[in-house]
Amino acid sequence: MSDNNSNKLSAEEEALYDRQLRVWGKDAQYKLRQSSILIYRLNGLGLELAKNLCLAGIGSLTIIDDHQLNMSDIATSFTTNVEANLSKYRALEAQETIQGFNPHVKLTIYTKPLQHYLTQEVNFFQSFNV
Repeated sequence: MSDNNSNKLSAEEEALYDRQLRVWGKDAQYKLRQSSILIYRLNGLGLELAKNLCLAGIGSLTIIDDHQLNMSDIATSFTTNVEANLSKYRALEAQETIQGFNPHVKLTIYTKPLQHYLTQEVNFFQSFNV
């Protein structure tokens, strides 16, 4: 994993982000790498956001989702065999796939209810840009 505080891209990162570097340049890529993003719930939209943010090269992605896989996830989950993993946390089941999109992204998964972070860890959200 690269050092997210560095303003240099490794040769691997330059190859990985080649297309977007041509569009928006290295300065924008450095800013993306410094970003820390939180996604609440890994439903269909959340999963697609996670994939695209990782592919873009954000620095850190945190997912909060206390939901377990259920039959309604069959249509939106491309990360797991839903039927074989019913009752397992969907974010934990998707973790390996999401990390596989970009090993340079720091990925963190939490499975406690959102209310926990709102009441017990009130400063929790200050570390996120989005």
